[in-house]
Amino acid sequence: IVETTGAIIVLSSEWRRDQPMRDGVDAILTEYEMRPCATWTPTDLQRDMGTENPFKAFTERRAREISQWLSTNPQVKQWVVIDDINMADA
Repeated sequence: IVETTGAIIVLSSEWRRDQPMRDGVDAILTEYEMRPCATWTPTDLQRDMGTENPFKAFTERRAREISQWLSTNPQVKQWVVIDDINMADA
């Protein structure tokens, strides 16, 4: 997908939370001859535990982080989330 479309990778997983983890992701991408992550989504949003379901709260926060990144990058017109959690639950 990245090679065919020329997309950049914006890390939004928990791996973005500190530099050694981001470096680890970039190292694996490089092993597969892919470009490293261009950037990552913000990590400073408060955890909203307004739901009884902690998984739903986690997913909703992830969606807000992605939305915040998109709002500060208006040049992005198309995007996709590839994740092991179902973002439709957000």
